[in-house]
Amino acid sequence: MRRIWRNTALVVGLGLYLIGLGFVGGVAADRIWYGRQRVEALQRYDNEVERLRGHLMRLEHLASAAHESSADDKDEVQR
Repeated sequence: MRRIWRNTALVVGLGLYLIGLGFVGGVAADRIWYGRQRVEALQRYDNEVERLRGHLMRLEHLASAAHESSADDKDEVQR
């Protein structure tokens, strides 16, 4: 009788251990997967921000050149 209880306790304990180990492994795998997806999304975001920043700088340069050109034209008209 005592041996049956000990075997039952051992089986239940081992089962709970394996369930816990599986749970922890699943959580770790999920965190790794989520982290990889997050890094990829942040890289795409950074690339888009850099692309947009370059585009805005080109527009600002063109606007500045156009403004200087129109200021030069006004100076010539006033002479």
